[in-house]
Amino acid sequence: MKISKYINKYDFVDYYTKQPEMWFFTNSEIQAGIDLVLKNLGASKESIEEDEDSIKEYDSYEYFSQLKLENASIDEDNPLIIEGNIIDSLSKKKIIELFQIDVIVDFDDDEYKYTKMEDFALKTKDLLCSNENIIIFQPVFIFENLITKPDALIKKGKEIKIIETKGTTTSKLNHLLDLLFQKKVIEKQEFLRNCLFEYSLCLVSYNKMNKNEIGFVITKNCNISKSSPQLSDKIKKRDDISNDKKIELKQMLKIGEWFQGENYDNIFPIPITEILNNDWNALTERYDNSNNQKARLSMDNFKKEFLDVLNNFDSTIEKLWTHKMSMSEKDFPKKFKPSKEDKGFFKNCSYWDQLKFIYGKMGYSLFLYSGHVVDQKSENIEKYKIQDDLDEYMKEGKSPGYAFKYLTNEKDIFINEVSTFNTFQKLKKNKIYFDFESINTAIRNIDNSLPFNQIVTQCSIIKWFENESIEDLTCENLIIDPKEIDTNWFKEIIDKIYCSKDSVSYVVYNKAFEETRIKEMAIFINEKNYHIKANNIISNLFDLADFFDPRKNLITIKEIFGYYSIKKVLALIEKNDSNLFDITKSKNYKSLEISNGLDCQQKTVLRFFDKLNDDEWKEMSKKLTEYCENDVRAMIAVELYIKKIIQNEK
Repeated sequence: MKISKYINKYDFVDYYTKQPEMWFFTNSEIQAGIDLVLKNLGASKESIEEDEDSIKEYDSYEYFSQLKLENASIDEDNPLIIEGNIIDSLSKKKIIELFQIDVIVDFDDDEYKYTKMEDFALKTKDLLCSNENIIIFQPVFIFENLITKPDALIKKGKEIKIIETKGTTTSKLNHLLDLLFQKKVIEKQEFLRNCLFEYSLCLVSYNKMNKNEIGFVITKNCNISKSSPQLSDKIKKRDDISNDKKIELKQMLKIGEWFQGENYDNIFPIPITEILNNDWNALTERYDNSNNQKARLSMDNFKKEFLDVLNNFDSTIEKLWTHKMSMSEKDFPKKFKPSKEDKGFFKNCSYWDQLKFIYGKMGYSLFLYSGHVVDQKSENIEKYKIQDDLDEYMKEGKSPGYAFKYLTNEKDIFINEVSTFNTFQKLKKNKIYFDFESINTAIRNIDNSLPFNQIVTQCSIIKWFENESIEDLTCENLIIDPKEIDTNWFKEIIDKIYCSKDSVSYVVYNKAFEETRIKEMAIFINEKNYHIKANNIISNLFDLADFFDPRKNLITIKEIFGYYSIKKVLALIEKNDSNLFDITKSKNYKSLEISNGLDCQQKTVLRFFDKLNDDEWKEMSKKLTEYCENDVRAMIAVELYIKKIIQNEK
């Protein structure tokens, strides 16, 4: 439990992004509580279906910063800590370079290691009062029971800029909550009453850089949505706009800047300082000139939600304080219940995947189903929590539909026979199964790459040509030391996968990932021959996941509730058809030391950050390739399972 006598910015953000059972507990305590609940329910984390987006762009800096603020023991070998530390150091250098001020104080320096927060606050006041121009990193401000430590403060005369650093490329709605708390505490300081304040974000820059590099950009704006804005298809398809220019335009969208000359009236970037001051003039003008009704509705929703935050700031703090004062160690989070904060307006709870699984195990039927089958928006979480409500849920038309009617009837497997058969017939006699594993960090892993590029580090391949026996199939496992990634590695992958035979299916599971990686590798290589090979592979991809994706409406299996990951389907095969499981030499994922993609990434990143020596990496490589190979063997098991379902239906 957090023992500070103050409320900080993370506590305030938690009010809107975590349920009350989690307030004022550290992230490690919350995870321990979730693990305990899972254990009591007889479940394991390996059973949880994780959101694929959760590993795309993780803010390692925020993770690092929270641990520092909590005075928690820091695992120096944690890849998130390593990267967070790098972002901390290099973002400070960027700010110093940008503002060119001689007096610089960093309260993270060792000389301040044992300083109390109250003394930090006094030192901050003294420095600001005695210096006309100064940069202070991690200054401290206290007002009543509130405390805040902005990442950077830049003072030039009466002008004060507050900058919060984030380890992402995109400004997000929940960043506004962070900065609002800063404003409410800092501007209450009597000695700053005549100053002019500006609030900004320091983000990872979205541009191409070389290996081991990272860049930063300062923005005064914030995006209105939770997710990253994307370039329109209209711009993506324009040949007269270079790829470098498209990257530049995407960077502008990510940091909340709009650009003229294109139809972007669906974008409403938020001018941070104005909105924190409850000044809506700039947005109102843009709103009035927009013809995009969907964007106007989004803006209406944002204004309603954020005005509520502004108007209720004091009462929110009071609720948090009352809650904090009533807590004791015995309140360790050991039970959770559905809450609208799980899927709040500003951000999904970080533990959503695990909580959703727990709710389903507890008998809250709504949460048993995939989000592709049942709509689990925050308003529905409040209304539909028990088994009997599912019928009412359907009456109100809340479900996206697809396979829901098949998942709630008595039949175990429903097959759309004609569509399933026709789709399966497209699978050619010669087949090459392959699977990628990758790493994605803000720090570049290869020259001329973007931040959080998914860079392939592993590829497992099985080739099954016509008239070959399944018993004779062998798997070729390619893996590279992540410190040595270059275009020759990408050439090796494409060469190993590619087959010159006229009729070949390249079999994958969830083809969007592999397809994108192949395109990217061909671009990195930038040779005509490899573009031809890459296009040939992509043109002949066969996606086994389509058969179980509820949106495709081909095969619906009641037991997996609309989920369709390869892990879910393989578990079914092991349970219901052990022969298929055995002949493909598949393994239960729970039996593997590395059993999921996130763990695979983190172990590989440790090597990239020099936390595994040569011998340790050699040993780790065996475990990594075992995981990747199992994905490929599972594909063959899934293919045979689909074939058997079709045959049984005839």
